[in-house]
Amino acid sequence: MMASVTSMFNPTRAQTTTSISQMSSLLECPVCRDYALPPIMQCENGHHLCAPCRKNVTMCPVCRAPKGKNRNLALEKLADTTLFPCKYRFKGCTTSILIADKKKHENSCEHGPCGCVLGRKSCKWRGPLERLVGHILSTHDFVPRLQGENVVVTATNFRRVEAFCWVALQSCLGRDFVVMLKKRNNRASRNRFFGVVLLVGSSEEARRFLYRLELCGAEHRLSWSARTRNLHSQAETDRSGDGLVFDVSTAERLGNGADLIMDVTISVAPSLCGDNVL
Repeated sequence: MMASVTSMFNPTRAQTTTSISQMSSLLECPVCRDYALPPIMQCENGHHLCAPCRKNVTMCPVCRAPKGKNRNLALEKLADTTLFPCKYRFKGCTTSILIADKKKHENSCEHGPCGCVLGRKSCKWRGPLERLVGHILSTHDFVPRLQGENVVVTATNFRRVEAFCWVALQSCLGRDFVVMLKKRNNRASRNRFFGVVLLVGSSEEARRFLYRLELCGAEHRLSWSARTRNLHSQAETDRSGDGLVFDVSTAERLGNGADLIMDVTISVAPSLCGDNVL
């Protein structure tokens, strides 16, 4: 008696995936193979280019006709409703997004480059994640590099009026982490402090570690524990306030003179099975 085999192939899903791929391929620029995004301009014979390539040519590279000034409205409509692969797909990203969300995703995609932890106002560097620590050590020698799972960091002169960001590198458990303490001075969170620990690694790797921040004053103590996030999620972490948050009056009670002294502990997280501990 022959055993029966049930096919798990889903033709509808396969056809949908193929059709999405075919539609997005219609928007490929013939020069750089990236996608042309609205507004999409075409030459006199109907060939289109992405905006960056169009700026660099005087005629259509496909047919040598004048590059023209007409928009391809049909392709623009297609672009608005098509799911596009991330431009970092060749580095491992499997996300497909609508054009309206594509730039936002790619700016924070963990498979793409990251910016310096000091922020764009202080440093314009942007490069591969694996080069970040080397960049910090070679360019920003004022950033301390601390060794061990338990360290003490000191943010000096916390009473200064202006906003600031205090940063340290912590190396332990075979990984590098960025410890950040910010003083915000914007309208939404004036005179508030925000502390967090971020892994120099992927979001999946970040979930393997826990961190604990603790400020101890003469009579008061404030602590925060959470899973680490990865550096690419820094902007999202800032917006959500997912970290140690406290105001100036709390800082005064926890301060040591003009300094804030913070204990930082990093550990391996428990098994993710049935994960609901945080």
